[in-house]
Amino acid sequence: MRHLVELHGGTISVTSPGEGQGSTFTVRLPLQINQKATDIAIEPPTPPTPSSAPTPPAADPSLAGVRVLIVDDEPDIRQLFRIVLEECGAEVTDTESVRETLSIFTNNPGGYDVLISDIGLPEEDGYMLIRQIRELSPEAGGQIPAAALTAYTGETEEATAKAAGFQVHLGKPIEPDQLVSVVASLAGR
Repeated sequence: MRHLVELHGGTISVTSPGEGQGSTFTVRLPLQINQKATDIAIEPPTPPTPSSAPTPPAADPSLAGVRVLIVDDEPDIRQLFRIVLEECGAEVTDTESVRETLSIFTNNPGGYDVLISDIGLPEEDGYMLIRQIRELSPEAGGQIPAAALTAYTGETEEATAKAAGFQVHLGKPIEPDQLVSVVASLAGR
């Protein structure tokens, strides 16, 4: 959402009085109204001057040829990750369950360079997935670099993810540039 709002020159923020008390999301967009009858115009904010303009982000690393397997039960997340990674040159395959992932993974041994898996999957979770992958031989892809993706970001969750076999523990939501950076790092780029 933040990226869509920023594309329109706006900002988004969130506040919450505490757990279980809800959240308030505030979206601010520039407004331009032109009404011929009264000649009222509210102009959008002026762009920042060069001295106050933020520095452009560093160019995304090339992921050309990196084969990424994404596992998430949310179609929107899979689609976003696919778009972001393919824009950097990665080849992306996405799945929505442990069973589907293991089937694709075992039918294409060594076919992937990086695994990004949600932890909270239906039926079986990401921990079960990585444990089963780590039982495979290196030739079958059992040593694939992997990142756990989860909304639970505490130290205990990170330790659990790493003990299960993930190299990296990422909290949701993840920024696209962070996703690219993690995939590049796991792929040795």
